[in-house]
Amino acid sequence: MSLAEAAAPVLTRLPDRAYLRAVCREGVRAARALHDPSRLAAALVRAGEADNLDGHVDNAVDQLSEAVTAWRDLGDAHHEADAHRVLGDALRNAGRYADAVRELQRALSLYRRQGRRSGEADALAHLGVAYLSRGNGDPAAIDVLEQAVAIHAEIDIELSGRAFGLVLLGAAYTAADRLAGGGPLLEDGLACYRRAGDRRGEAFALRELGRHADKQARHDDAARHHAASIAIYEEIGDDAGLGLSVETAGDNQMARRDPSAAATSFTRSTAIWQSLGDRARQGIGLLKLAEALATSGHPAEAATSRAAAEELLADTDIPDADLVRTSLDAMPPSTEPPETGPDAQTPQSPLGR
Repeated sequence: MSLAEAAAPVLTRLPDRAYLRAVCREGVRAARALHDPSRLAAALVRAGEADNLDGHVDNAVDQLSEAVTAWRDLGDAHHEADAHRVLGDALRNAGRYADAVRELQRALSLYRRQGRRSGEADALAHLGVAYLSRGNGDPAAIDVLEQAVAIHAEIDIELSGRAFGLVLLGAAYTAADRLAGGGPLLEDGLACYRRAGDRRGEAFALRELGRHADKQARHDDAARHHAASIAIYEEIGDDAGLGLSVETAGDNQMARRDPSAAATSFTRSTAIWQSLGDRARQGIGLLKLAEALATSGHPAEAATSRAAAEELLADTDIPDADLVRTSLDAMPPSTEPPETGPDAQTPQSPLGR
């Protein structure tokens, strides 16, 4: 095992993701210079994973696609499975959900063939994220996430990994309006993250608890969860997580009939996505900004924001974007802020950052 391979699990936990990306880029350059296909494939996976973690999803997809081909050409099904899994995650973050599901199903099939229970659970969890991103409480998300959580209960797994499955399953129950079941899972996941000292995971769980509270029309409670999530992401310097939590806070502000505050949040989140080069999430943020602007009586600015969003979202298949488009298309030229209450709905952003 090389030093780089030994260090890889530690590198993915580094709080400074820009430094991680720089280290991984150097690894790719060094591997290419050595003309060693297996070292290059491994370096490409690490670099793609680092880019994906930091929101540079287009770069991630390119590098991980190359890695999948390299491992397949080498006849290494073990590492090919891992590469499919990480590529699926990157494709989801790029808004290419059908492609993401395809890659994750390939990873799942390989893991099962190899008897790798931990990998199987990981692929199931990330499939759950992809299905959740389709919106409308897709029952497929609950099915695969229940399988993942069941496997986690049978195997030796880090506390943060167990927490990840619990929070995702809680989010799936929430999306399907199974709120009584979702809340305890989210609380258990948050407690696991806190016991593990995982601040990034804690911020993720708080964001999902905020969504759950919004679903119950407890918008003030939700706002507190969103603010706590944002504060942690700011503290640890996680821009990708911060962008999602700021955007989700904007959803909450729309539900609280404060489109001006929501516009401020969406403007901030889209600036974060632009800085990360994440065109899909930037496009969704601009669509949400257009809705907030239209609701607050700024139709010209809303039209400009929507046009910019549609350009960024070309060639994507993002249900989240379709939800906002439907809401925008239903708006009269001048409209009042949407009603809040038990039936208030806010678009559900993709999970897993």
